Amino acid sequence: MVRSQVSSRRLSGFTLVELLVVIAIIGLLVAMLLPAVQRSREASRRTSCANNLRQVSLAALNYLDAHRSFPSGWVEGPVETRRYLVSTPEPLLLDSPDIVGKTSCKILLMRQWWSWPALMLSYIEQGNSAIDFDRPEKHAPFQNHTLIQTPISTLVCPTAPLPGRPSGTPGYNSYRGNAGYWPDSIAPTFNGMFYANSSLDDRDIVDGLSQTILFGETQYGMYWADSHQVARIRDESGDPPFDRFYLMELDNFPNYLDLYGQGLVEPHTMPILYSFGSFHETVNMSYADGSVRPIAKNVDGQVIRALCTRNGREAIAEVLE
Repeated sequence: MVRSQVSSRRLSGFTLVELLVVIAIIGLLVAMLLPAVQRSREASRRTSCANNLRQVSLAALNYLDAHRSFPSGWVEGPVETRRYLVSTPEPLLLDSPDIVGKTSCKILLMRQWWSWPALMLSYIEQGNSAIDFDRPEKHAPFQNHTLIQTPISTLVCPTAPLPGRPSGTPGYNSYRGNAGYWPDSIAPTFNGMFYANSSLDDRDIVDGLSQTILFGETQYGMYWADSHQVARIRDESGDPPFDRFYLMELDNFPNYLDLYGQGLVEPHTMPILYSFGSFHETVNMSYADGSVRPIAKNVDGQVIRALCTRNGREAIAEVLE
């Protein structure tokens, strides 16, 4: 009788093979579940990014109500005497169809002029950030230099894999204003919403508020205090021109100083970061009516060019994700 009970208890346990099979099944289920979890997290981040753009667009519309014009793309003086170079905290690897392989960027250009994010601080719940707009050298180590280091969560896409930001580094920005469509890479056409000293209002948007891009995502927004926080569409940038950047030689521009204005900096090759794009599968865009809609990266080039002009009078079909 005792032997029979012991034998019965032994037969009720798991064998090693059965245990391995169960572990394999659990591992397979986890492997199948992880992509779904990651997609859910990315969908949440993309929604958060779209909400950021919506807040920025509403801020621009409130600015329009208060000043009867949208903020300038950047406020430019008659003569620019100084430009500043800012070292990134970590080398920034840029990968683009325009460039073979990857380009490591350690230094970025910043100018002394203020851009639309700086002009709109009080409209994105940053009213305590008192910029001294009368000080020409915004990056000098005084009040303004400290202020531009302030991180603003509304201006950062949660998906963007930006480098770390140690003390002394300006705050990042993931969004750019729409500078329009320039068929020529040099001559501006001023058919977008934001450019140097622009002061447009809703009457200037003859294509319709819901058919004109106001702001869009970019992979290479970098610092919100940088004067050139705009992006434009260019013929030579591909079709469609998302996730791209352009290069220039710093040798062509004199009077570059370091962040503290302590003398000229040795010339480097510089990326000009003017392209819309995103780290999502689609690109979030906001429109002059305050709405936010994603655009597929394979959208027809004529459609995105038409959406970037405010006065082209193009007929635009519904743009779907």
